[in-house]
Amino acid sequence: MNFIKAGRMEKGLIGVITLGMSIIIARPSIAKTTIGDLQRDRNVTISGQVIEISGDEFMLDGGTEQILVYLDDGKLTNLLVGEEVIVEGEYDDDDFDAISITRQDGSVINFQLASDDDDDDDDDDDDDDDDDDDDDDDDDDDDDDDDDDD
Repeated sequence: MNFIKAGRMEKGLIGVITLGMSIIIARPSIAKTTIGDLQRDRNVTISGQVIEISGDEFMLDGGTEQILVYLDDGKLTNLLVGEEVIVEGEYDDDDFDAISITRQDGSVINFQLASDDDDDDDDDDDDDDDDDDDDDDDDDDDDDDDDDDD
C-alpha cells in the first residue's frame, strides 16, 4: 500500500514541477489590439487568420474586421491561407506594416519597416562616396606610374 501512495505522490509531484516549469518557460502575454481599435503610428499587436495572400501583403481577418498587412521586406515566408498568426507592427495609411509575425508553432519572422531601409540606403550612399575617393587615389597612382616611364 505504501508503494501505491508513493506512486501517486510521485505523479503529483511531477505534475506540480511540470506546471511550474511551464509557467516559467511561457512567453509573457502580449496585449493585443482589435483591428477596429487601431490607432495610427503606434506599435501594436494584432492577431487573426490569414485569408488572402498577394505579393508582399496579406489580408488578416481579426474575427470582426479585416486589415491588409504589408511586409516591407517583400517576403511572405511561406505563410498559408487559413494560418492563425500574431502580427506586431504599426498601423499607417489604412494598412498594417508588420515588424514581426508569430506563427502557431511559436516561430517568429522579423521584418524591417520602410523607415529602417531608408536609413540603410543613406549609409550605402556614403559608402559609394568613399569608393569614389578610393578611385581618385587609384588615378593618382596611375599618374605616378607614368612619371616613372619618362
